[in-house]
Amino acid sequence: MDNRLGRIAGVAAFGLMMGRLSRLIESGGSAPSWQLIMVASAFLGGVVWWLLRQTVSRARLAAGLFILGGTILFLRISSPENLVAGFIPTPDTVQTLSRELATSIDLIRFGIAPVSPTPGIMAILAGLMWIIGGLFMRGASEGPTMSMALPSLALYLEFAVMDRRRLTLGWMAAATTVIALAMVAVATERRIEAGRVRTEEGRPVPRQTRVTAIALASVIGFGAVAVTAAASDLVPPFGKLQLGPGNGYGPGYNGVSFDRLADLRQLVIERSNQVMFTAVLDANAPSASQIYWRMESLDDFDGAAWRPGGVVGGFFQPGRAGGNPDYAYRGSAQQIAARIKIDKLRSEVVPTAGIALDIEADEVNLSILRVAEDGSVIYQPGLNQDDEYVITALLPLERQDIGALASTPEGAFSPVFARAQEAGLFNYEPNTVRREQTRPEGLDRFVALPDGLPLAVRAEAVARTKGASTDFERAWLLQYWFRDSGEFSYSTSVSSGFGSLQLEQWLTDPTSLNYHVGYCEQFAASMAVLGRTLGIPSRVVWGFTPGQTQAQSDGTEIVVVRDNNAHAWVEMWMDGFGWVKFDPTPRGGGVLPSSVTAGFNPIAFLEAPTPPAANANRPNPFDRPNLLESELGGGALPERPGFPWGWLLVIPPAIAALGIVPWAKATRRRRRLARLRDGDITAAWHEMVDRLADLGQPIPPQETPLEFASRTDESLVSLASNYSAAVYGGRNGMATSSDLEIIEDWLRRRYEGGQRIRAAFNPRSLLRSD
Repeated sequence: MDNRLGRIAGVAAFGLMMGRLSRLIESGGSAPSWQLIMVASAFLGGVVWWLLRQTVSRARLAAGLFILGGTILFLRISSPENLVAGFIPTPDTVQTLSRELATSIDLIRFGIAPVSPTPGIMAILAGLMWIIGGLFMRGASEGPTMSMALPSLALYLEFAVMDRRRLTLGWMAAATTVIALAMVAVATERRIEAGRVRTEEGRPVPRQTRVTAIALASVIGFGAVAVTAAASDLVPPFGKLQLGPGNGYGPGYNGVSFDRLADLRQLVIERSNQVMFTAVLDANAPSASQIYWRMESLDDFDGAAWRPGGVVGGFFQPGRAGGNPDYAYRGSAQQIAARIKIDKLRSEVVPTAGIALDIEADEVNLSILRVAEDGSVIYQPGLNQDDEYVITALLPLERQDIGALASTPEGAFSPVFARAQEAGLFNYEPNTVRREQTRPEGLDRFVALPDGLPLAVRAEAVARTKGASTDFERAWLLQYWFRDSGEFSYSTSVSSGFGSLQLEQWLTDPTSLNYHVGYCEQFAASMAVLGRTLGIPSRVVWGFTPGQTQAQSDGTEIVVVRDNNAHAWVEMWMDGFGWVKFDPTPRGGGVLPSSVTAGFNPIAFLEAPTPPAANANRPNPFDRPNLLESELGGGALPERPGFPWGWLLVIPPAIAALGIVPWAKATRRRRRLARLRDGDITAAWHEMVDRLADLGQPIPPQETPLEFASRTDESLVSLASNYSAAVYGGRNGMATSSDLEIIEDWLRRRYEGGQRIRAAFNPRSLLRSD
């Protein structure tokens, strides 16, 4: 087996995998030298496999002994103190091993990289390295070539999924180059058989050149990176694809992190009561029970999840409110200061009480703070334990503006709130100051919805707000339906995430799984979608509900915010005011505060509908097209996002990269055809040999050309005879272009179209030397 290229690819893949693993496991300090353990485990696995294959004739017995050796290694690392003679397990071993594995699995699932190299994690990784070493040795000594590089590459891709930190283009180039090198090694795999042409010194003449293979792998690798970099501006900063529901929050070895994809399931389910951060408010601040600690808004809904969509702007400017000034809250607000100390929170987003105006800190590098369009503050290195800063922020006071929000532009209460005031249930005064109602530019993207949103979702939004006359009334009705009507229940025993179809079932189908049951993500995501169907600009916000106030020994009070407080709510745009907070989640476990608009049932104060005539047909509330047309009108539905034409920029380079191999083969064929016309019969024979190699059925090296032609097809006998005469008898000039036509006709008859197409893109023959 001549597989030096495969061995190079295997070693490179192992190094790449170890490099990625180094980003996930802590190194240095008091931590053990886990890198040495991994390399030693892989080396021992390879040596043991080689020794077993030299001494044990039965492959299954050798595999069983190899697995036994890996098991002993696993036990030696995970629970060495409970082994007799260093390798025999005892009853205590099972208990210790179970505890270590449970801790390690939780750390793998929820830990924030880099995590500590616990014995359980080291045992799991050492077992994997043992297997990788054995497979590498098997491929190097017996084949196949793919067993040398494929396991390491598969593990590298798994580590890449776990690693959430940003990578440079160098990492991408290295990964794609190694993958391309492994593919070339597999494509050019061959065995040394009799019949190979040799030089005058008796050395075999290679059928492929490794220089060409490595060059091709490098071109593929760096070409892929170049195309990716060129298309990077077409992809939002946080991507559009999500593999599974996401990890969300969860207890980790060093802290708690959030994936910023509107998925709070792990936090809600795995409440560990860890302190995220603490805050000391200034004397003028309102009660801590009124402060939602804001992280960032999730503006884009793609039918499956809400994701950050705002543009990260320039650097933070002290004294100037962050974000787009057109989106600033125009109602009552208060400037407050808070000293915040980070505990277990691990995030690039800085928690704030409102929109930041100024930040002072000793440990945090303020020069690299950036501000997103929604006003959230981004610290790209990420917050760590004991980071402390003083933040001055502008806190919207929506509760003081309820009377104004409930008023029409003319200064009187809208009908629902006017009737509630008459009933003595709404003790506010209407707004007598006429407010500017002009909406800022760019607000249309906050009503965008994906194509294919079920009509039942739109119809449900209209049905639940029928009779409302203002956006504030519609928002209040939606919030009341979710949180206070009693039709919905708070529970964490549901699947995370919402697609369009699942949202339709969750809202309208009583027989569906989890009907009207969910947690904060479901309620916030659903209300925001329904708001957009009504043309109300809406977005989901994630952060923390008001923390718990604790008195200190010196008399000061601190606000303690725990992972239990993690929450999602909704902000809707109200003309004249800006973004107003709504919290549609039903009370669950006492952790959710009352909403800014809690107080009375708005449904009771809707205008009673006119009763239908006795013989009139009752309209079906789910007659979706008629309902939508009657309530929303022809132009009220929000505009759908168009086709992402920018992706077309990626198509030409992709097509060009795909066509390189067929183009090279076509060029080679034209050159050989010219040689044929000059009487060189070897050009036709080489073309046939290359075509067969690409088809995966090369000519057996032990057969002579005449033997192969006689066994395969009589139409090839003349070609084989002329080729043998030219090569071994020195008789040239016996070729014509018809020889190539005979070969191609024979290939068409022998192989199906799909096989010939796949062979056209196979680079194997291009690596052969004439």
